[in-house]
Amino acid sequence: MNDDKWFALTEQIRKRFVVSDEGKDERPDVSGEAEYLCFNGPLGLMKIERISSPRVIDKKIHASRRIGAAATVEYIYHPSEVVRRIKIYRWQNEVNGWQEIKAENLINNL
Repeated sequence: MNDDKWFALTEQIRKRFVVSDEGKDERPDVSGEAEYLCFNGPLGLMKIERISSPRVIDKKIHASRRIGAAATVEYIYHPSEVVRRIKIYRWQNEVNGWQEIKAENLINNL
């Protein structure tokens, strides 16, 4: 999702629902950053997140056939291309926390 569509989506959410939290944070697990917006939506407390990370162009696996040897994975990233993904979460409870909602389930629940 490009920047213009993300901006339009977040503006629609701000117009229709009450936003409780928003911000950016670093994501070391995907070597990128995430922008998020928490709001009270039709399914209760929801969070939409856009994850931006560099495009992986190659993956090299370094392994040995020796017993007990560890395997490592080396990712090679494109210098300028960025991949952006959208995820939607719903707050379940204190025990389960945020649960990801798949797009097909979101359409069926509305």
